[in-house]
Amino acid sequence: MIVQRVGLPNNGVIMNQKEIKDKRIEYLLDRMKAEPMNNHQMADLLCCSIKCVQKYITELRFKKMIYIEKYERRSGSYGVYYMAGNKPDAERPAPLSQIQYNERYKARNARVTKFNEKLTNFKFVPRMDIAASWLKNPC
Repeated sequence: MIVQRVGLPNNGVIMNQKEIKDKRIEYLLDRMKAEPMNNHQMADLLCCSIKCVQKYITELRFKKMIYIEKYERRSGSYGVYYMAGNKPDAERPAPLSQIQYNERYKARNARVTKFNEKLTNFKFVPRMDIAASWLKNPC
């Protein structure tokens, strides 16, 4: 039997792996009753890896103890937010159409072009380097 000294949720208590997992799940469910959380927030809360949290999510969804509250768009994909309870999952949003991808590309390209124009119009003015003033300057 593997035992480990843990600080969550009881400080300094020796527990085996199953007890640790049960306590973490119990703590997680208590927090998820109040607000929806994504897997990164869960990992920060439990001080464990995202892979470990994914195992907990899979187990809790199989037991119908959590459900998908909402999807939130990140940089390209959708982030999933979970909540404690046995309700139907939120509908997954439709993927972006080709027109939306093109608009997003044009907007990004316009931003990059504007930034590059600022860089090309920048006039370089050489200044004396105080830190290297002890070097002999051949000019």
